[in-house]
Amino acid sequence: MKLCFVLLTESSYIGAYTLFIPSNEAVSRLPSNLVDHWRENNPDFTLALLNHVIQDIISLDQLKQGGRLTSRANSATIFVNNYNNEAVTVNGHRIVHGDVTAPKGGLIHVIDGTLCPVADQDIISTLRTCNKYDGFLTLADVTKLLDTMQDDGPYTVFLPSNDALTKIPNDELSVLKENVTLLREFLEYHIVQGAYFEWRSERRPIPDHSASEAAHQSGCARGRML
Repeated sequence: MKLCFVLLTESSYIGAYTLFIPSNEAVSRLPSNLVDHWRENNPDFTLALLNHVIQDIISLDQLKQGGRLTSRANSATIFVNNYNNEAVTVNGHRIVHGDVTAPKGGLIHVIDGTLCPVADQDIISTLRTCNKYDGFLTLADVTKLLDTMQDDGPYTVFLPSNDALTKIPNDELSVLKENVTLLREFLEYHIVQGAYFEWRSERRPIPDHSASEAAHQSGCARGRML
């Protein structure tokens, strides 16, 4: 696979390294407009590739411990989760083959997604530039809730759409708007501290020697909902 070759070329000179290489199927799912953008903008493509590279040897057993890793893409954070010892995911993408030996002492883990694009906005900036969730933002601005989220992170937001908010009875919505404390409590039910990903039960079964099941995350533009 061409992407695999490019990743190996980018990482082979840095000494000890770990690669998270997307499967062929994962690459085929990339949006065509994103692929076109990478073809026209090599720096962005390089940054996306480097987000799959860790400058250290990280085995599958170590990944099963969960936690955070730092990629070579501007020191971006990569989140590793272990779901009941049944699934090990990297930014929500499951590892389908682990501990594959790479050239010059490196290690490869094949994942069922791509770790890109690299988030270039925090969650607050992402929400504001999406232009999709002004209903939630209007309520949140009243309570100053989003301002508190600029501190300790990451956060996962279960974000109600504008359409979902319109289904709240008018009398109940009026009560929320008139009581800032109650409104804040209502909004806080939608926010969890930590990085959590959607469980995708439709994923096909995989061999016993691999991690199983996975998740994916969605965001707006290049920002992550984290």
